[in-house]
Amino acid sequence: MNQDSLTSPLRARPPTLKPKMSLPTAAHCVLLESFCQFTTNLHLLHASDDSEVVHQARIGWRRFRTVLRLFKKVSVVQSAPPWAPLKPMLVLMGRLRDLDVARGETLPQFAHDYAGADPGKKGKWRAMEEALIRTATDQRRAVRRAMGDTAVQETLLSITQWLGNIAAWKKSSESKRYRDKSLRQWAKRRVVRAHEQLQTARRDCGTVERQHRTRILAKRMRYSIEAMRPLLPKRRAERWYQQAIDLQTDMGTTRDVMQAATIASTLGADPELVAFLRNAAEPGTVR
Repeated sequence: MNQDSLTSPLRARPPTLKPKMSLPTAAHCVLLESFCQFTTNLHLLHASDDSEVVHQARIGWRRFRTVLRLFKKVSVVQSAPPWAPLKPMLVLMGRLRDLDVARGETLPQFAHDYAGADPGKKGKWRAMEEALIRTATDQRRAVRRAMGDTAVQETLLSITQWLGNIAAWKKSSESKRYRDKSLRQWAKRRVVRAHEQLQTARRDCGTVERQHRTRILAKRMRYSIEAMRPLLPKRRAERWYQQAIDLQTDMGTTRDVMQAATIASTLGADPELVAFLRNAAEPGTVR
């Protein structure tokens, strides 16, 4: 193992589920992998300033939560330790991700359009960038402090022990009940239901809140298919997977610009600059 693999962000590596697996075994496989993605990147975050580390940690957690929902009727999954103590840290991580996206992805594409060759506007943009860097640095420190909280450490340990209790997973009541049933059929029903929920949300996303809800459902759809891809009809899974990605990307782009404008405003950026960014977030404006 080289040094880069020890310091690079850990990305999703969904395990291959087999049709003859019991529900608890399938749940355990995907929960263990997604939680490993989350905690490995948390560990890297102690020393790394790479924005991708935070991003991959949050993806790992969202995947873990999606799988908990998918397998929520499995008795051993219902015994999962409460994760409420992690919420303050997760909120801080979300804010850090917003700052990282604004600084590294969203705002740079608008710098020239706003400032051009105008020295005054260039100065205002530079002042905003400097304030953003300082705020992101402070936010990363806040996340690291939250990671060291006793309640956070105890919760992570509890989840680790729960996943490590192999005997409990083997003794789960569903182990026998589903042994002779098709895991493929179960997976297909779950993804069809997720697709129906997403389609319903798409038809009614006229407000910012509903758009946000639709984007969350698109992410869940994507993670559900990633987790159970070997069990699903190939063509349908690929089509729905791409639809979820496209929807997530389209809504995410607009959301990121709106978020960048809000961040610029809270940092005390020039009102004209903030207005420019808010206008850029209007439909048909974002490049």
